Amino acid sequence: MAIFFMDSMGDQYAVGADVTQIQRKFGFSNHGSGTTPGHRVGGLAHQGINGILTTKTLSSPLNTWILQWHQKFLGRLDGSAATQISGMLFRKTGSAQISLYNKPVSASGVGGQDGNLYNIEIRLGGPSDTLLDTAGPFWADQWYAFQIKVTIATGTGGSYTLQVSKGGTEAWTTVASDTGIGTANLGSDGADALRIDFDVNNNAVVYDNVVIADDTGSLNNDLFAKPVFVNFQVVDGDGADTDWDLQGGASDTADALDDPAAPVDQAAEDATRIVSDTTNDESLVSVSDITNIGSGASILGVAINVEAAMEASGTANFQIGYRNGADARDYSTDILLNSTMFDLHTRILEEEPIAAAAWTISQLNAAQYGVKRTT
Repeated sequence: MAIFFMDSMGDQYAVGADVTQIQRKFGFSNHGSGTTPGHRVGGLAHQGINGILTTKTLSSPLNTWILQWHQKFLGRLDGSAATQISGMLFRKTGSAQISLYNKPVSASGVGGQDGNLYNIEIRLGGPSDTLLDTAGPFWADQWYAFQIKVTIATGTGGSYTLQVSKGGTEAWTTVASDTGIGTANLGSDGADALRIDFDVNNNAVVYDNVVIADDTGSLNNDLFAKPVFVNFQVVDGDGADTDWDLQGGASDTADALDDPAAPVDQAAEDATRIVSDTTNDESLVSVSDITNIGSGASILGVAINVEAAMEASGTANFQIGYRNGADARDYSTDILLNSTMFDLHTRILEEEPIAAAAWTISQLNAAQYGVKRTT
């Protein structure tokens, strides 16, 4: 499986951090509010009390997780260190197995207040549970890329390695690691979801370029060689096939599927859609070009995101498809729809599936993506 989640956090930022979009992608509790400072590759800044984003729960717990993310605090961290609970939690059945918490360094600010420096604490369980390790200090108002490989296991089967790259441009430095330890606070192996907390006492923490992988397969199955940047392409035109019918006043397939302008009217966005009741109907769209990924960079994968629902009660199957510049096509396995509530479905392609080789920029820019109804 290797990479199974990637997000620039930028689709929400670009359209105004809409609650419904966040809920479909992550699930949430008290999501906070989107703010504009500090984004680079479309990063999303959140601020608020008890802000939470949670990845969708895996069908079965995963023992080894590889997580990379970029983060920056927008200004000094005000308030008592005891109440700072922003960070990453690896959870199983709703409870924390092992967690990473951002914690201000005492007397690092003006007048001896908590402020401009913070550590990352690795804890078995939640914020008040056993402290395993501390990394830092790190500056507020500074971008960092972090990555961790953690095996969540009981007894002596657990391990972790935490690395940092200042600015996402410097070489990785290992700042915390251990092996042969217990890392499963609940007494059983694995985690089934990642929760991102951003309670920073009304300051804002910006998260960007979140990528999650496991240690299976032959690609992207270990700590990444370089910091990863996640760009998003937006729908910019109709593709080779447009069999699905237009709804909600959409002028064409691209209009039905493109991202809305800010501020978001989610009801109106859901109304402009495509529908099909005919087996083998296909609809495709083109997307905006990627112009530069940087010298020496490589493309690790492509995520195709589709929001889908039944028009009425019942069930149907569809597939998420890719078409290359020569009109060769590759579709996913069937995806079952059985609810009238929209949900997000993602297909990740770590290689260009027709050539079975690493992606190139020209392939990305010639690509079309879409859907096919199968039953």
